[in-house]
Amino acid sequence: TLFRSRNAVKDFVGMIGPIVKIDRLLADLEKAQQQLKMAARTAVHQVNNPNYATQLLVSTWLKKYSDGKATLVSSSAVMKSISENSTRIAKLAERLRRFLKGPEIIASPQAVDLEVVIQQAVEPLLPQGEGYVVKVAAESGTPAVHVDRSVLAEIFGELAANARKAMPGGGQFTVSIRRASQTEILNENLAEANEYARLEVSDTGPGIKPEKKMWIFEPFHGDLSEGTGLGLSVLRDTLTIMGGAAREVGEHGRGARFLLTIPANPRERKERV
Repeated sequence: TLFRSRNAVKDFVGMIGPIVKIDRLLADLEKAQQQLKMAARTAVHQVNNPNYATQLLVSTWLKKYSDGKATLVSSSAVMKSISENSTRIAKLAERLRRFLKGPEIIASPQAVDLEVVIQQAVEPLLPQGEGYVVKVAAESGTPAVHVDRSVLAEIFGELAANARKAMPGGGQFTVSIRRASQTEILNENLAEANEYARLEVSDTGPGIKPEKKMWIFEPFHGDLSEGTGLGLSVLRDTLTIMGGAAREVGEHGRGARFLLTIPANPRERKERV
């Protein structure tokens, strides 16, 4: 009887397994379709503004030219504005391309100096001459991280860009680095066999409103007047894919505070083509 029951269970698992896989595939497909729709809506929304501005500039310049009033100075200003609008559209296209393809995670054979990489990624966006103070410090005992420098630069460039928007008049951006505790690894549901660097990233801006906290890592939920809402989504997905985690735990009114857990030896993943 036990033998028959075991075989029956195996048969059931054999039948239900493909169904479960198909159901997951359908769910993934539906999610992908929704993301494509949102990507299209975002692209249309953000392309329309610079495109309309360019058309208006060209139309105005053509009228001046036909009236014999076009000057070298006015022509130069029009060309500069067209170039800026074209750059905005190109950047949007690149961010959408990266989002739809997914992040590329490449392990580095040599350990990366987190302090140096973060400083180099952050300081151009938060220059001291404009009232910003950047503090990056690592505790002794922090595990060596084998993550490609460009991946880390993108992560902290995104956080620095967001901090600049939150602190337009200047402020402090702080990154504290240490070894993740076993409790933190368990709480983040990460692989216990690996070692992790724990980074706390904070700024002195107003922080994130409570009603927006649940959406900050979701794609296309950003303020479309300022961006696509893809930056933090890509950041979280990058860390998740490499085997780490990202959370925001700041209090509104006291600045944003991100907790990043980066594995010492990340899983590799090539970009989809």
